[in-house]
Amino acid sequence: MSSGHRPAIECRAVLFDLFGTLIIYGDMTRAWQAWLETLHRALADEGVDIELQRFAERLRGFFSRPEPPPDGPGGTEFDRRLIALLAEFGIAIEPEAAVRARRPAIDAWMQYVHLDPEAKGLLQAIRRSRKVALVSNFDAAEPVERILSDLDLARCFDVVAVSDAVGFKKPDPAIFHWVLERLGVGPAQAIHVGDTEDDIDGARAAGVRPVLIERWDPDELPVDYHFEGEAPRGSAAHRSKAGPDRLIRVSSLAEVGHLLGV
Repeated sequence: MSSGHRPAIECRAVLFDLFGTLIIYGDMTRAWQAWLETLHRALADEGVDIELQRFAERLRGFFSRPEPPPDGPGGTEFDRRLIALLAEFGIAIEPEAAVRARRPAIDAWMQYVHLDPEAKGLLQAIRRSRKVALVSNFDAAEPVERILSDLDLARCFDVVAVSDAVGFKKPDPAIFHWVLERLGVGPAQAIHVGDTEDDIDGARAAGVRPVLIERWDPDELPVDYHFEGEAPRGSAAHRSKAGPDRLIRVSSLAEVGHLLGV
């Protein structure tokens, strides 16, 4: 992949979001339903007895709630969220049971996302002349590591930062500083490509130039579980908050390559 033209953006490092940027969402209504049903079934296998409708209602906004304390029970943020939610029903489970329930639920959700066909070629082309990093908000690092391995993407990145493992989450600029320090690159020498308000606001707060990739109507993109057709939380908010300041908008990864001259 090479355009042969002078890049529109000069930088030493390119940071990418994962889901919604390199990995594309499919039918997310079905994805979240599969996630719900699989999680409910997996918990039933662990002896948790909650009627599906009650469970579904309580799960709304599962990933948007305040994070449980990091020193609470559970090895990942997802596990701690699940343990805290079940406690609302008066049910206690061991952290190991939360892990066993989490894995099939996330696997079911993953069946509805796929790698952008332009992603691998773009990453490889960029890495010939620049540093490349992944900056992903995800409540469990293990599935991200697995999907990078399965898609043969791990070798495309100099640094991988998953919020659950790093301890910081976009829009906290700390996750960007963590990545930049390991890349040996200053904020002004980097750009970040992402699809949400958290990507844009976090990059800006860190002094990194943001590139917004817009693939769909953000008002129709569910990035969290919502009960029976509630309005999803997409990425529309950044339109009013981010403003035009230094924000470049693209609609495909090919456009990112064009901006970088690769």
